[in-house]
Amino acid sequence: MDIELIDFDPYLEFISIKKLLEVKADEKNINLVCQVCEENKLDKNKEITLIGDILKLKQVLLNLLSNAIKFTPEDGKVVLDISMRECNESLAKFIFSVQDTGIGVPKEKQKAIFEPFKQANESTTREFGGTGLGLSISKQIVELLGGELKLDSIEGKGSKFYFELDLKYKKQSLEKNENKQRDENFKGKILVADDVDINQQLIEILLSQMGLESVLVPNGLEAVKVFEKQYDQFDLVFLDINMPVMDGMEACTKINMIKKYKMISNIPIIALTANSIKGDKERYLENGFDGYLSKPIDQNKLYDILDQFLLPHKDIKKTTNIPFDIEAKSKKTSIPVKFYQKLLDNYLNMIDDEIVILEQFIQNDEVPNIKIQAHKLKGVSINLALDKIFELFSSIEIKADIQNKKELESMIRTIKEDIKQIKAT
Repeated sequence: MDIELIDFDPYLEFISIKKLLEVKADEKNINLVCQVCEENKLDKNKEITLIGDILKLKQVLLNLLSNAIKFTPEDGKVVLDISMRECNESLAKFIFSVQDTGIGVPKEKQKAIFEPFKQANESTTREFGGTGLGLSISKQIVELLGGELKLDSIEGKGSKFYFELDLKYKKQSLEKNENKQRDENFKGKILVADDVDINQQLIEILLSQMGLESVLVPNGLEAVKVFEKQYDQFDLVFLDINMPVMDGMEACTKINMIKKYKMISNIPIIALTANSIKGDKERYLENGFDGYLSKPIDQNKLYDILDQFLLPHKDIKKTTNIPFDIEAKSKKTSIPVKFYQKLLDNYLNMIDDEIVILEQFIQNDEVPNIKIQAHKLKGVSINLALDKIFELFSSIEIKADIQNKKELESMIRTIKEDIKQIKAT
């Protein structure tokens, strides 16, 4: 795992965790409290911007809070407390803690609880479920960030998980501080199937930050059941490839059967896998997936997948075009900027007519010609490092045999939007 250091507002980021878990807490009438830097030791007239790997940090806190809610009886209390203890000119020591009034952990089990696949006892696993991986992964992440995850617990009274981290910070005037909250570029609901709790929590955070609601299930069979009952509510499906009970490949086949029976063509299915092996993508597309995302999930690649398949659902008012970077493309292709610009101009001059030809082949169900035309266009696109357009033409070539006009036409529309954006730059 790598650390990604970015600036973040602790108030916005940590309060968002509470929002993600409020529904779960309300189901058990648990009082969920979030206390963030209530004593600002830096300057009462300044706001704090921290520098760190906020995604991994939120992953840990979300897992600790989820466990606390899970193991706390009804009418209990769970408190997330983030406080600053020491600071100098550029570095501050923060203590993160999650405390609950739950079942607690027996003293003799407290060291073992951080080991993979370990819980306090077998009856706990039967009653509350879970793989026991969450705390082990959280411990590893905290160590990666430079801290140590610790536990204080009394059986029958509750537990407190806590750790310290040194984080760099910046001070900002309240008067000049701008709202840094991310724009929500998408609208919709996503079905996510993954058998590892912490993976579910990570993708839920990422999707939430992009304005999307998610429904989480632990295996392919549950995904099929939920999709069959609520297919009209979903805009996209993520399926982990390796899951117990039913894997992602089988679940994809069954969901596609439901889509065919219900005459649905506009709900893409994306494969999630940690095993990124050459040829995997083609194999998944041939199996009926519409796209592929490798783990650990990269936020930019996730955005690209959503941008590709959720274009009709985007809130146009909030969407900003990303400038086409000719210098970056020139560097990637090893073509001098002057010549790259000339090749790009030629590409843009011919591509509209070539797409019209492809559209005619699609309308006439000319599968061999669809494949030939898409293959040709993906080749010229990748030569100019137009990766997203290349991916779409590749998908059209592979999925031409399925003869789903609406799906192919949807991909053509996305290509046209991308080309329009390049021309406008």
